[in-house]
Amino acid sequence: MNYRRIEYVKKSPILKKWEIIITVIIYVILISVCAFLLLRNVDGDRVNVYCDGELIYSGALSQDHTIDIEGKCRVVIESGYVHVVDSTCSNGLCEQCGKINKVYQRIICVPNRVLIEISGEGRDVDAIT
Repeated sequence: MNYRRIEYVKKSPILKKWEIIITVIIYVILISVCAFLLLRNVDGDRVNVYCDGELIYSGALSQDHTIDIEGKCRVVIESGYVHVVDSTCSNGLCEQCGKINKVYQRIICVPNRVLIEISGEGRDVDAIT
């Protein structure tokens, strides 16, 4: 039996002190990022609807309203949520997005060139500015 090898294994710690410190730092960073992402989901107060890059509607999310985008789709605002119904696009992904009401959420219909976004507090600053 090789006694030297056994003694070496006994003396070497599984994790060295600096490895534990780095692991703890990484976990703290990951938990902080997750907490930030979860806590920033704030209910929005306005909805903006764009078609072909132009703002066609901007209004309160709390007021029920229906926006007919001629020949493309219908956007329904009800009970503080917004969603798309009756889209003419071939895949219907914009309808499948469901109802949205949080800041930073968007519904995008690429074939019809329609963008619906929720805005509210904290929306003035983005990742670029």
